Amino acid sequence: MMAVSRGFPADTPEALVRALRMRPCEALCATLHRRLARFDEGRIHRRAAAGERMIARLHPRITVLGASMHARTHWLFAALVDRPDDVVRALRAEGFDVARGTSSLAAVPTAPERPDATAAQCAAWRERVVFLPAYPEVPDAD
Repeated sequence: MMAVSRGFPADTPEALVRALRMRPCEALCATLHRRLARFDEGRIHRRAAAGERMIARLHPRITVLGASMHARTHWLFAALVDRPDDVVRALRAEGFDVARGTSSLAAVPTAPERPDATAAQCAAWRERVVFLPAYPEVPDAD
């Protein structure tokens, strides 16, 4: 059995159920409580607006994955660029917290009964993706 997520590796369904039933530590529970107690719906709207402004200002050749979704809230977004390593280097030099890693994104493996149904486009996206920050504190000029 493949890992359902990075946090729950399991080689059998029983092992997965055991992993899911583990209680989180007190520190994690306290963090969750604090975040829920301080939840600010207005921030989500500001974050969404900031992301929309960033999308509008990107070069037209840059594809933002998920840009056609009806409701977007953004805290970062995945942009497809031609030379991702160069883009990351340039943006980091300007002080942006951008990422190239895609450890949590993977193309779904081809099903044995559907060898023609590959996720080639998704696999190709992994080669071009850059994660850009999109939150209200990023100045519009940046």
